[in-house]
Amino acid sequence: MHCKISDCFNCPYPDCINDTFTSPREFTPEQKKRQCELKKKMLARRREDGVCIYCGKKPADKGYKSCTECRIERTKKNREYSRKTERFTPRELMDGVKLCKLCGKRPPVDGRTICEVCFKKCLDNLNHADSKEQPNNGFRAAIEAYWRER
Repeated sequence: MHCKISDCFNCPYPDCINDTFTSPREFTPEQKKRQCELKKKMLARRREDGVCIYCGKKPADKGYKSCTECRIERTKKNREYSRKTERFTPRELMDGVKLCKLCGKRPPVDGRTICEVCFKKCLDNLNHADSKEQPNNGFRAAIEAYWRER
């Protein structure tokens, strides 16, 4: 039957199969492997040329593999995806909520804004950080003292 897509909502035939709807194409494992190889080659070529690996049009920013516009778009898409899948609670939505500001799962302890588990992780990260990369000033000591007294 060759009818319009808009006619399906008012179709009088319950067993009608419209020819305009096609099922998505399934790729074989060999085709998937070939596509993966081509994508890797394209990314390697773009990296060598110094252009953005996503759009391939603009030059990549210094220290990055992508241009500013593509990074902004990817950040937006990643945030939307994270909100849809509920992987974490965005900080904007945590303002009036009495949960940890980092993980959003447990209540904060002792007047802090973070829970005990996140607090321990923060302290461990401070202690395990490479001292060569730390600035040699009182800023780090002030932060450590602040968190220890809280």
